[in-house]
Amino acid sequence: MVTIITAKQKSIKQIFNGLSFKHSNLWQFIGYLLSGSLATTVHYTILISMVEILAIHPIMASSLGFIGGAITGFCLNKNFVFCDLNAGKAACVKYLLMAGIGALLNIILLLVLTNNIHLHYLLAQLLTTISIVLCNFICCKTWIFNRGKQ
Repeated sequence: MVTIITAKQKSIKQIFNGLSFKHSNLWQFIGYLLSGSLATTVHYTILISMVEILAIHPIMASSLGFIGGAITGFCLNKNFVFCDLNAGKAACVKYLLMAGIGALLNIILLLVLTNNIHLHYLLAQLLTTISIVLCNFICCKTWIFNRGKQ
Protein backbone atom coordinates (compact mmCIF):
# COMPACT_ATOMS: atom_id res chain seq x y z
CA MET A 1 0.00 0.00 0.00
CA VAL A 2 1.42 3.37 -1.03
CA THR A 3 0.86 6.36 1.23
CA ILE A 4 0.60 9.76 -0.40
CA ILE A 5 1.09 12.73 1.92
CA THR A 6 -0.33 16.02 0.74
CA ALA A 7 1.34 19.36 1.46
CA LYS A 8 -1.34 20.14 4.04
CA GLN A 9 -0.79 16.83 5.84
CA LYS A 10 2.96 17.42 5.73
CA SER A 11 2.66 20.84 7.37
CA ILE A 12 0.34 19.45 10.06
CA LYS A 13 2.80 16.63 10.65
CA GLN A 14 5.65 19.13 11.00
CA ILE A 15 3.68 21.09 13.59
CA PHE A 16 3.08 18.01 15.71
CA ASN A 17 6.66 16.78 15.26
CA GLY A 18 7.79 20.13 16.65
CA LEU A 19 5.52 19.59 19.63
CA SER A 20 6.71 16.10 20.50
CA PHE A 21 6.89 16.26 24.25
CA LYS A 22 10.56 15.91 24.92
CA HIS A 23 11.56 16.94 28.39
CA SER A 24 11.93 20.66 27.59
CA ASN A 25 8.67 20.79 25.62
CA LEU A 26 6.78 19.19 28.50
CA TRP A 27 8.12 21.79 30.94
CA GLN A 28 7.35 24.52 28.45
CA PHE A 29 3.76 23.27 28.15
CA ILE A 30 3.46 23.15 31.95
CA GLY A 31 4.79 26.72 32.09
CA TYR A 32 2.27 27.68 29.42
CA LEU A 33 -0.54 26.17 31.50
CA LEU A 34 0.65 28.03 34.60
CA SER A 35 0.91 31.38 32.82
CA GLY A 36 -2.42 30.64 31.17
CA SER A 37 -3.91 30.00 34.58
CA LEU A 38 -2.82 33.44 35.72
CA ALA A 39 -4.13 35.04 32.51
CA THR A 40 -7.39 33.11 32.95
CA THR A 41 -7.63 34.35 36.55
CA VAL A 42 -7.38 37.92 35.26
CA HIS A 43 -10.03 37.16 32.61
CA TYR A 44 -12.43 35.54 35.09
CA THR A 45 -11.88 38.22 37.75
CA ILE A 46 -12.89 40.91 35.28
CA LEU A 47 -15.79 38.79 33.99
CA ILE A 48 -17.27 37.97 37.39
CA SER A 49 -16.74 41.47 38.78
CA MET A 50 -18.44 43.09 35.83
CA VAL A 51 -21.39 40.67 35.81
CA GLU A 52 -21.99 40.40 39.55
CA ILE A 53 -21.06 43.91 40.70
CA LEU A 54 -21.70 46.12 37.68
CA ALA A 55 -24.53 44.05 36.12
CA ILE A 56 -22.88 44.08 32.70
CA HIS A 57 -24.03 41.44 30.20
CA PRO A 58 -21.81 38.30 30.41
CA ILE A 59 -20.78 38.42 26.74
CA MET A 60 -19.53 42.01 27.04
CA ALA A 61 -17.89 41.32 30.40
CA SER A 62 -16.17 38.22 29.02
CA SER A 63 -14.89 40.15 26.02
CA LEU A 64 -13.34 42.80 28.26
CA GLY A 65 -11.94 40.12 30.54
CA PHE A 66 -10.50 38.35 27.52
CA ILE A 67 -8.52 41.48 26.65
CA GLY A 68 -7.08 41.68 30.16
CA GLY A 69 -6.18 38.01 30.07
CA ALA A 70 -4.62 38.32 26.61
CA ILE A 71 -2.34 41.15 27.72
CA THR A 72 -1.30 39.16 30.79
CA GLY A 73 -0.74 36.04 28.69
CA PHE A 74 1.41 37.83 26.12
CA CYS A 75 3.71 39.29 28.76
CA LEU A 76 4.10 35.98 30.61
CA ASN A 77 4.57 33.91 27.44
CA LYS A 78 7.10 36.30 25.97
CA ASN A 79 9.20 36.72 29.08
CA PHE A 80 8.91 33.44 30.97
CA VAL A 81 7.40 30.55 29.01
CA PHE A 82 8.98 30.89 25.57
CA CYS A 83 11.78 33.23 26.78
CA ASP A 84 11.67 35.22 23.57
CA LEU A 85 12.89 38.53 24.92
CA ASN A 86 13.67 39.66 21.37
CA ALA A 87 10.07 39.23 20.28
CA GLY A 88 9.16 42.58 18.87
CA LYS A 89 6.34 44.07 16.87
CA ALA A 90 5.94 41.01 14.64
CA ALA A 91 5.33 38.73 17.63
CA CYS A 92 2.94 41.26 19.12
CA VAL A 93 0.97 41.49 15.88
CA LYS A 94 0.84 37.69 15.60
CA TYR A 95 -0.28 37.41 19.21
CA LEU A 96 -2.97 40.04 18.64
CA LEU A 97 -4.20 38.11 15.61
CA MET A 98 -4.31 34.88 17.60
CA ALA A 99 -6.02 36.66 20.50
CA GLY A 100 -8.54 38.24 18.12
CA ILE A 101 -9.46 34.86 16.69
CA GLY A 102 -9.64 33.47 20.23
CA ALA A 103 -11.88 36.37 21.29
CA LEU A 104 -14.20 35.72 18.35
CA LEU A 105 -14.36 32.01 19.22
CA ASN A 106 -14.95 32.98 22.85
CA ILE A 107 -17.95 35.12 21.92
CA ILE A 108 -19.42 32.56 19.52
CA LEU A 109 -19.07 29.65 21.94
CA LEU A 110 -20.46 31.69 24.83
CA LEU A 111 -23.46 32.76 22.77
CA VAL A 112 -24.18 29.17 21.74
CA LEU A 113 -23.65 27.72 25.21
CA THR A 114 -25.61 30.38 27.10
CA ASN A 115 -28.39 31.21 24.64
CA ASN A 116 -28.98 27.89 22.89
CA ILE A 117 -27.92 25.31 25.47
CA HIS A 118 -28.80 27.55 28.44
CA LEU A 119 -25.69 26.88 30.50
CA HIS A 120 -24.74 29.23 33.35
CA TYR A 121 -22.30 31.83 32.04
CA LEU A 122 -19.43 30.57 34.24
CA LEU A 123 -19.77 26.96 33.10
CA ALA A 124 -20.02 28.14 29.50
CA GLN A 125 -16.89 30.25 29.98
CA LEU A 126 -15.00 27.31 31.50
CA LEU A 127 -15.86 25.04 28.55
CA THR A 128 -14.94 27.80 26.13
CA THR A 129 -11.59 28.41 27.81
CA ILE A 130 -10.66 24.72 27.75
CA SER A 131 -11.47 24.48 24.05
CA ILE A 132 -9.12 27.35 23.13
CA VAL A 133 -6.04 26.43 25.24
CA LEU A 134 -4.38 23.81 23.03
CA CYS A 135 -4.87 25.80 19.83
CA ASN A 136 -3.25 28.84 21.43
CA PHE A 137 -0.29 26.79 22.71
CA ILE A 138 0.37 25.45 19.20
CA CYS A 139 0.19 28.99 17.78
CA CYS A 140 2.56 30.37 20.42
CA LYS A 141 5.02 27.50 20.13
CA THR A 142 5.21 27.25 16.35
CA TRP A 143 4.32 30.69 15.06
CA ILE A 144 4.60 33.53 17.57
CA PHE A 145 7.50 32.73 19.90
CA ASN A 146 9.56 30.37 17.77
CA ARG A 147 12.75 32.48 18.03
CA GLY A 148 13.38 32.76 14.31
CA LYS A 149 12.83 29.08 13.50
CA GLN A 150 10.55 29.94 10.61
